[in-house]
Amino acid sequence: MLTSPQLRKLVRAHNILSKIVIPKGSSRDDIIKLIEKAGYRVDHNKKGIFPKVKRGKAISLTQAEQLTKPKPKTDLQKQKAQEKKAEKDAMKKKQDRDIRKKAIEEERARQKKPKTKPAKNPTTIGTRPKGVRVDTSASAKGTDMTGKELKKKSISISNGIDKMNSVKKAPKKEPKKETPNKLKKLISKIKSSTTRFYDTNLSKEKDITKWFNEWKYERRVLTDELKQYQKTNELKKEDLKEVEPINIKRTKKYKIRVGQIFQVIKEQNE
Repeated sequence: MLTSPQLRKLVRAHNILSKIVIPKGSSRDDIIKLIEKAGYRVDHNKKGIFPKVKRGKAISLTQAEQLTKPKPKTDLQKQKAQEKKAEKDAMKKKQDRDIRKKAIEEERARQKKPKTKPAKNPTTIGTRPKGVRVDTSASAKGTDMTGKELKKKSISISNGIDKMNSVKKAPKKEPKKETPNKLKKLISKIKSSTTRFYDTNLSKEKDITKWFNEWKYERRVLTDELKQYQKTNELKKEDLKEVEPINIKRTKKYKIRVGQIFQVIKEQNE
C-alpha cells in the first residue's frame, strides 16, 4: 500500500501535469492546441473550457519522483548561501562577545562600588542641652583646672573638629590615557592582517572558507579595538595614515580579492 508521503507526491505530480502554461508570444491556434492537449475542449457557444470524457493522467510513483525532484542550485545561489551562513556565524560570535563584555563590566562596577559608612553623630564637643547649666568649677569636674581653662580647651577642640570638617575631599583621579605604544601595536596588527589578506597563497589553503571567516572575525575585532581607543584618546588624521582606509571592504582592490577567494571556494567544492 502507498504511504501518506507517496500519495502527497503523486498529487503534486498530477497538479504539475495538469497545469497549462502558455508560452510567451503564442497565437490563438497555439493556445487552443495547448488546451486540447491538456485534456480539455473549448466551447465557443457557451464561452468556456470543459474537460473531455477522459480526465486526468495515469501517474506512476517513479514519474512522480522525477517531477517533484528539487531543482539543483546554481553556483550563484551556493555562493550567496555560503555568504549568508558566514555572516550569521560572525553575528552570533559578536553577540556572544558583547554579552561577555557586558557581564565583565557589570562585575567590575559591582566590585568598585564603595561601601556606605554609617553617619557620624552630629553632636560636637563643647555643646550642652538648651536650658541646662553646667558647673565648670574644678571641684565639679574632679580636676585641678578652673572653669575658664576647661572652656578654652573645649573651644580649641571644637575649632580643630571644624577645621577637619572643612578640609576638601581629594578630587577623583581621571582615568589614565592609553600610551602611544598600544596604538602602535594596534596599527601594526591591522597592517599585518591587511598584508595577510592580499599576500596569502589561496591555492595552498586546505579550507579557504574557514580561512576567510577567521580573517573577517580577526579584522572586525581589531577595528572595534581601534574605535574603542578613539573614544578614550584624541587621535589626529596623521596617526591613522598608516592604516588608511581602515574599512578596506569599500575599496575596489578588496572586491577583486573576494572574487578570487570565491573562485577558489567554487573549485574546492567541485
